Amino acid sequence: RLFKRWMSSQMLSGYEEFAEHLVAFVFLHPEPYDVPSSAHIGFCRTLLLLQSFDWHREALLVDIDGKIKEEERLALRQAFEKHLSTLGAKVSRLCRFWVSTRFDPHGMLIVSPGATLCAWLRQRALVALQFCRKRMLGLETNWRGVFQLDTAAVDVILQLLPQQEQSKDQVKGPKAAEVSQEAAEELVRGLQQK
Repeated sequence: RLFKRWMSSQMLSGYEEFAEHLVAFVFLHPEPYDVPSSAHIGFCRTLLLLQSFDWHREALLVDIDGKIKEEERLALRQAFEKHLSTLGAKVSRLCRFWVSTRFDPHGMLIVSPGATLCAWLRQRALVALQFCRKRMLGLETNWRGVFQLDTAAVDVILQLLPQQEQSKDQVKGPKAAEVSQEAAEELVRGLQQK
């Protein structure tokens, strides 16, 4: 759940199966470490996998039920290499997530973030790992920084505040909903003029 929450905090939704497969890989194939003993360790190891795995040259093969044989591993690897060869030289240099299982050898059923998001997500995982290290060393007092979004990549930020009840004497001028509607329309007009 922590990793899914982190993905959501990075404004990435729709990739639940991708997140679940990464977490499953960390618990099913923990080498060179032991199986994670807590949710925090599993979360950090999943971030480490996301950040350090060689996504350019390797497919992440998740053996969910422990029944993948060597010849099946080879077939999964060959499917990945065939996919890379069809992309062309320029596109194949882009980072792409490729997660496959015995049940999905071509990585077609697991929706994963595209090439543009791959590099960004890996960078965000590195930042989150650095924050986790600081937190575990006692240099940070809470975990909020791990789940913060990097707003440098965002053009517009709309901050919604909960509506507060006011008495009739306090309401002067246009209602809050009318002001919000006017502000939104003005914002849209300003963006369209650019």
